[in-house]
Amino acid sequence: MITEKNTDKNKNYIYEDLTYKIIGAIYNVHQELGNVHKESIYHKALAIELSEIGTPCLTEVK
Repeated sequence: MITEKNTDKNKNYIYEDLTYKIIGAIYNVHQELGNVHKESIYHKALAIELSEIGTPCLTEVK
């Protein structure tokens, strides 16, 4: 019996839409800033990017 391989195309993620939004935001930040800044710059830029696409986040929660 032939079975279908388990690939990303046929997986069902619980938060698929959110996952793609976050990955897209990370990609956008990297495209905009490159890879020469400190982590704190990326941290702030990603929080702004997520907010702009309607996915607010909490940062440095204690």
